[in-house]
Amino acid sequence: LTQGVGDSFIADKISLWEDDIRETGLSLAYLPSPGRVKLRLTATGADATRLNDLLDEKEKPLLDLIGDIVYGRDRDTLAGSLQTLFTAQGLSLGVAESCTGGRILHELTTAAGASLYLRGGVVAYNKEMKINILGVPEALASHDIYSEDCALAMARGIRQITGATLGVGITGVAGPGPDPAYPGIAAGHVAMAIAADGWHWSAAAQFGRERKRVMEMACNTLLFQLRREILALVPLRRGRSLKWLAVQSCRQLAMVRLLASSFRPMLLGAAETAHGFVGYGAEVLGRRQRLKSALPMTRMTTLRLCLQAMLGLVRGRRGQNCT
Repeated sequence: LTQGVGDSFIADKISLWEDDIRETGLSLAYLPSPGRVKLRLTATGADATRLNDLLDEKEKPLLDLIGDIVYGRDRDTLAGSLQTLFTAQGLSLGVAESCTGGRILHELTTAAGASLYLRGGVVAYNKEMKINILGVPEALASHDIYSEDCALAMARGIRQITGATLGVGITGVAGPGPDPAYPGIAAGHVAMAIAADGWHWSAAAQFGRERKRVMEMACNTLLFQLRREILALVPLRRGRSLKWLAVQSCRQLAMVRLLASSFRPMLLGAAETAHGFVGYGAEVLGRRQRLKSALPMTRMTTLRLCLQAMLGLVRGRRGQNCT
């Protein structure tokens, strides 16, 4: 089960893999729906054990190629996948919707047990609701209501209301025509955002003009991106929370800076050079900001990298060979 790209994109990316499976007697079917593509891999024959082994063997290289857009298999749902991620990491969610009219909340609550992580939400369909309930600045709600900034303000507002770890916000023009008050914004334009302490993600997209399709694709896109952001933020070591990663990274950076300050002033820059090795801080890509997901390193590894950075700095400034 994939999300976010069309079947033609997937077909182009896995064309060599698809050629390979044909030689083994397997077949692949593309089953697209708005914003999603289901891939069905089929094997035929009399030996069920051999066929299942073959399917498992060929599935792994497929996931290596498109694993970043896969959210499940068989009867998995995006809502169920999110629930598993949120509950496993002890995270919670608040939802602020506008153009989707409650569709995101509906989708999330189709999975039994959503109350374990879903704090609640607000459907702020008009400007006054965005201002009075979600705390969106009046100037923003009046002049830039369909922007990423507004969606981000909604996400932050719902976090404050619900006390959730993460908040999502979505606003736009579902269609079929534009909003007369904002003639410059085309039908199908949707802005969405995700917010948490210290990081956020936001984007805008165009989903066509058919109202139902716009709402469905906007909902699916935001939920899939929410899943990707959580996977990027959560460390790969089992049992390590996002808070644990942040605390450990801060401690390691402090240690590197303390070590560097013990040397001559010209080596102080090594702390910032080693900064990239310890997985601490924020990565800014355009309007995107989020905590790095690198695994925390041991103190000995951090020390070694810091010393390497110092030696590299000395080489660069003095032109000497250091060993």
